[in-house]
Amino acid sequence: MASVCSSPGCEMEAKLRCPTCVKLTLPDDGSYFCSQDCFKRSWKLHKLHHVLSLGKNSGKLLDDREKQKSAFANFPYTGKLRAEYVSPMSKVPDHIQKPDYSETGIPISEEKSKRARVIVQLDEDEIAGMRKVCRLAREVLDVAGHMVKPGITTDEIDQAVHRACLERDSYPSPLNYYNFPKSVCTSVNEVICHGIPDARPLEDGDILNIDITLYHGGFHGDLNETYVVGNVDEAGKKLIKSSYDALFAAIEMGMNRVVRSGLGFVNGLLTQCLNDMQRSQGPCFASSEGELKRLQNQTDIQSYVRTVDTGSINCSTQPPIFLIIARTKP
Repeated sequence: MASVCSSPGCEMEAKLRCPTCVKLTLPDDGSYFCSQDCFKRSWKLHKLHHVLSLGKNSGKLLDDREKQKSAFANFPYTGKLRAEYVSPMSKVPDHIQKPDYSETGIPISEEKSKRARVIVQLDEDEIAGMRKVCRLAREVLDVAGHMVKPGITTDEIDQAVHRACLERDSYPSPLNYYNFPKSVCTSVNEVICHGIPDARPLEDGDILNIDITLYHGGFHGDLNETYVVGNVDEAGKKLIKSSYDALFAAIEMGMNRVVRSGLGFVNGLLTQCLNDMQRSQGPCFASSEGELKRLQNQTDIQSYVRTVDTGSINCSTQPPIFLIIARTKP
């Protein structure tokens, strides 16, 4: 017996079956349509058939794109940006040296050293290794930066970064770090930092931060840079410049005192500089990152300043402060 089209009001003979119904092995009833047009017109109603048939808590609803979209359906967004489809995690060949979290997602050596609060004095060979990975990271950041333009997706940038890392016999450090699904962090507009690359095309006027980290020879090289996409308004340009100026003002003030005073001194300088700029230029919000040493000796420097200008955020590029520290005698 021939099936009848499942589109409401249509009684035409149907021979086309919904591919999602096939994939989910649902019963034939209610899954056939007479044409693509009928299928498209009925999709919003028909996809409820998948939910009802499987049960609300089955975890097998729709395809990957629909599942990801539904996960953010009630998310309290603070701006216009919306989450888009995130493609599957990329693979890394066996011959590439990997950090301890590459398979489990848990950076065991980092967690063991979180309370150490020690900056290790590197020897000459280690400094050379750190210089090398930082240079490689800069090369990969340039690859990503040259791709920035309206219409390109951050997922495409991620794929290019992944390939560039492998070409340099390096592991893309963000990949599977606490289960992070991508090889680079891309933060658009109101995303503070560590954004996940997805299928959203960049738009004219966007601000994009690209955060690159490579693992090579036992060291992580970490740097990031903020790019303008097409024509950015004056507020966006001011935000980027304020963050950049605050960072380098803090570096200049603290260059000769960091080793004696410790990491809290760096945070204090950044906060002081940002507060000065807020008073003179208006509110801004910034964060900074240092170059990473060995996983066994993780140290993190961050500075956050509250802002009344919701959505104005930026991460600025950080020179290798830790490399300078490692070469300075206390």
